[in-house]
Amino acid sequence: ETGTHGSTFKKSMLTGKVPEPRAVSLALSYVMHYADTHVDGWANRRITRVHFHSLAFHIIAIRLNSNSRHWTTMMDSAVAQGAVTAATKACGMDLKSFKSEHIEAIAPMSFEVASGDFVQIGLKEPVGVWAEGRHRFFFAPVLVCKKPKNTVGLGDAISSNGLAYSLP
Repeated sequence: ETGTHGSTFKKSMLTGKVPEPRAVSLALSYVMHYADTHVDGWANRRITRVHFHSLAFHIIAIRLNSNSRHWTTMMDSAVAQGAVTAATKACGMDLKSFKSEHIEAIAPMSFEVASGDFVQIGLKEPVGVWAEGRHRFFFAPVLVCKKPKNTVGLGDAISSNGLAYSLP
């Protein structure tokens, strides 16, 4: 397939209903690396946090060994809050009202990352965390509302809640 990026992932791995978490993490690393190597007008500013959300999951990537004090140490809570926000907004109900017939998880509950390790998601460990190179990744599946009442602004809600919970 054309459109490979350093032969690590293909464009098709990043699109569709459930993108591949491995490809997404590689793409986020690429974005952060590209921004580092192509600084021009914004001097020595560096991206220290970037995120991706899809129907299936939410990932936050942060730079390891950053001197930035802008991000909390509880980034797993931030990614989870962004994912929970998507479900509560889409279904139009609070978290306590959810029943299994209202929602479904379509994200993979186990997946391989670039290092060859596997990340497992479950009830006891609902957020996957792994480090690769200069970045740490936080993955949370989104509980997809089977009969959504609202879809407008879900991306903004995920982004803003994930950011709010990322701050110390």
